[in-house]
Amino acid sequence: MNLGELKPGDYVDYVPDDLSTSIITKDSGYDYSQLYKTDNTLKWQVLGLNKDGNIMLISSTNIFKDNSEKYLTLLGGEGYLFGEKILNQICSIYKNQYAVEARSITREDIDHLLNVDVNYDNYTFKKKIGGRETTYTIEPQVYKYKEVDYAPENHVIEKHLFAYNDIQGKYVDDELIVNGVLYYKMQDSSAVSTASIYDYPETYDESMGISKVIYELLFDKTFSKDNFANSDWLANSGINAHNNNYATFGMTAVTNGNSSPRKCSTILYKWNMGIRLLWS
Repeated sequence: MNLGELKPGDYVDYVPDDLSTSIITKDSGYDYSQLYKTDNTLKWQVLGLNKDGNIMLISSTNIFKDNSEKYLTLLGGEGYLFGEKILNQICSIYKNQYAVEARSITREDIDHLLNVDVNYDNYTFKKKIGGRETTYTIEPQVYKYKEVDYAPENHVIEKHLFAYNDIQGKYVDDELIVNGVLYYKMQDSSAVSTASIYDYPETYDESMGISKVIYELLFDKTFSKDNFANSDWLANSGINAHNNNYATFGMTAVTNGNSSPRKCSTILYKWNMGIRLLWS
């Protein structure tokens, strides 16, 4: 499939069905359920082609909750463990018979559109500009867990008094049963940072190899100079390791030039951000 007469930035008429979904506190970690309804006034723009050759549309603005609070809130271990499911659950209400899928934008979508091939396992990325490809390698930060540390899974288990069977073994080496409850042991293992392998450019430059329209669709008003007005969640969880000091776990977000994880995993932090929706 090709874009035909369409080009990135063009507006496309698309009216979703009247649907809604509610995000429960057990998943988000937030004190209240969060209701989303389809917004028939939402505008849609062509973003480009995905890796499968399908046309991608992106919501021209963030999608918001059905109340004055507006932004999705993720908190604690729940935000880290279930954030991806939550984001895609919300976006799925915009899928109808014309769409292959409706989901949250991801870090991989942005990499693809920026012509950057990222390997998050070996911390390398390849930039393709004008037919020339350059490979870069970075040294990730690593935090060695201490005996007093425990995994985000344990925040969730203790808070809800039961084990989530579908998250066993995530980012930990072994498990521990205490009083019949599954706990996650972090001693003798490490957190390796999955923060941004590369920074998103704060200003547009033609040498980036993409159109200014695509750049603005992805990054407009996501930097500190615009008070992060359009910062939004990405459907990727991650770890932000700070060498021997500490490590935080959270969902990533497009904000201030990178996709570093927000600090969702500690009870001291909650983050409120918008959601960008992809339709293809």
